[in-house]
Amino acid sequence: MIAEIISIGNELLGGETVNTNASFIAQKLSEVGVEVRWITTIGDDENEIFQSLEQAEKRADVIISTGGLGPTHDDITKNVFVRYFDAKLVFNAEILNKLRERFRQRNLPMSRCNEQQAYVPDKAKIVENEIGTAPGLLFEKGKKLFFVLPGVPVEMEQIVTDSIVPMLKEKQTTVILKRVIHTIGIPESTLFARLGDVEELEKTCKIAFLPQMGRVDIRLTATGADISQCEKKIIAVERVIEEKAGQFIWGYDDETLEKIVVDKLQQKNLRLAVVESGTEGIIISDLLKNSIADQNNIQGFVFSDLLQARDFFGMQFSRDEKKILNDATDVKQFSAKIAQNTGADLTLFVNFSRNENREAHIFLFDGKKLVKKKELYPIEVSVALQRLVTSVIGVLYQYLNK
Repeated sequence: MIAEIISIGNELLGGETVNTNASFIAQKLSEVGVEVRWITTIGDDENEIFQSLEQAEKRADVIISTGGLGPTHDDITKNVFVRYFDAKLVFNAEILNKLRERFRQRNLPMSRCNEQQAYVPDKAKIVENEIGTAPGLLFEKGKKLFFVLPGVPVEMEQIVTDSIVPMLKEKQTTVILKRVIHTIGIPESTLFARLGDVEELEKTCKIAFLPQMGRVDIRLTATGADISQCEKKIIAVERVIEEKAGQFIWGYDDETLEKIVVDKLQQKNLRLAVVESGTEGIIISDLLKNSIADQNNIQGFVFSDLLQARDFFGMQFSRDEKKILNDATDVKQFSAKIAQNTGADLTLFVNFSRNENREAHIFLFDGKKLVKKKELYPIEVSVALQRLVTSVIGVLYQYLNK
């Protein structure tokens, strides 16, 4: 089945609200083999909503709209569906009683405008909303299914999970399976070229390249009659990718590189000391949030600048910051001093300068070998710091994965 999601609300077009509803619905539909091909976002305008329904009916089997079912003047979605299906609003006493009970349980007064939510189209089936006040609706036109859902995320999620997904799962005859392969250290264009004839591979399953900060994901999507058939397709293409680009693959699906790095440190019984200057502690924070409570092999020190870090660890070298960062002997001595004071096996020293070039220096020292990397991020500071984290985690991973 093919689906279209119609997200309704001026707040979505104005940028005040991020459209997380569409993302949630698309993911849930994909899990049961329903392919979402269009996501349409429109404002609170009756004619535009009507036209969107006309277009969706022509090209999709399942149409799901969210938003505009509340009790206020700008909640017009229900009225548009009444007009579209030539229906009438009829009073539903059961819905009114549930509304009153819900307000009573919350110890809140129920206004007269909420009573309007007890009027539902006579050509629609009620889809139970166990959390909020606006019931979901289902219209059927031939083999087409039109779901009308509230825009409040928690209410929408409950209806999709408890009602829509089970219903579509029964009707669906095909399965969709996805697999994400994570890579690092290779540009998207180079990775694409390494795989060879991608069009030939796509005869087995769809391939999407998803570049991120310093990393590239490859998403494989297979369709079939059952899970087993889809898995065979995924594995076939996955083996080709592993053969041609295996050295750049660090994980799959929900795995994170930070968690893999933390786990490798634990497995190798290595203690890591992280010293950061100018970064606001973003690196140690990223590592610690991926560790568990009883892991005590990572410690961090955060300083506003390099000279403050130097003084804290009792070093005597030059006060010229650039000279320190470009002198391998100074950096090794500094790293050795950190290891001596902390008992660490590995020292990671990162310095970030908030100058025009956003210059960053990364040093990883194991007592013998010094790994060093210099990068420039002439972009907004917050974005530069995120890219720096990606680069630092990559340096750690490549060292630990030897």
